[in-house]
Amino acid sequence: DISKADVLTIYLLPEVNLIVRPRILALKPGTRLVSHDYGFGEWPPDVEFTMDAPGKPVGRDQKSKVLYYVVPSQVAGKWVWKGPGGEFALELEQAFQKITGTVTVGGKRAAIEKPQLTGYDISFEAVVGDGVRHQFSGRVYNNAIEGVYLSAGASHPWNATRTELREARFHDLVPGITAR
Repeated sequence: DISKADVLTIYLLPEVNLIVRPRILALKPGTRLVSHDYGFGEWPPDVEFTMDAPGKPVGRDQKSKVLYYVVPSQVAGKWVWKGPGGEFALELEQAFQKITGTVTVGGKRAAIEKPQLTGYDISFEAVVGDGVRHQFSGRVYNNAIEGVYLSAGASHPWNATRTELREARFHDLVPGITAR
């Protein structure tokens, strides 16, 4: 039972990593994971590096790959809030910690830029309608995001509510491997 874990280190074969991945992704967002040598299919690591491993009995090059992951919050869907400038709507698609989407303000829509999702923390930028760059950062709490955004040199709170849940993609198309 790993349900209470918030840090995991593993050294499993690639096939086994795919089998345990749904259980890892079901852990609370922000849970950290370090995997030795092998990844989790199409779930990209947040950080990856290779280091010398003198005397390593496996492999030819005496190197080890270290892969670091953070379990992401599920943010896919539509979010809404009110702020200076009117009603805001954020629509997000998600594949693991990678997010894409749009922000709409006063009927004008723009793609989000520089999106980041690390555990509960989310940030992105957008230039919407007025030509002003808005920089959003916040923390995800189930179906709410609380944070601040910078716009034209001023800081504003934002408290978004999810009005539509979409399925985040947390699986490979591999027979026999199920998503959470």
